[in-house]
Amino acid sequence: LDRLGVAAEHSVGGREVAVDGRGAHARDETRGERNLTTSDTVLRSYAEAVKQGVRDECTLAATTFTPAVLPALPGGYTTSLPVGGTTCPTASTITRVTISVTGPAGTKTLDLVLRRP
Repeated sequence: LDRLGVAAEHSVGGREVAVDGRGAHARDETRGERNLTTSDTVLRSYAEAVKQGVRDECTLAATTFTPAVLPALPGGYTTSLPVGGTTCPTASTITRVTISVTGPAGTKTLDLVLRRP
């Protein structure tokens, strides 16, 4: 038996054949890995949008920025991201932005430390 505790026996050509739940477990692991990969991709995409917003809008005169165009979210995913009015970093300070994504695999968080380009 594997971790699922699923097993079945049946006879094939006079032989007893045991079948366990490993196939189902492998499918669940693959789905979980795919969900984690999707969450990572969403985090990276949103981080790039934030960084591009700083590059585009944080000039010497600007005091706030808005993330560049945000990519569409896959179904079943939500994010937490400040979408406007985030303080631009100055020549001597940094700005921290936290991005969270929640999906089928749970919530993942990424902290960005931004400086003036």
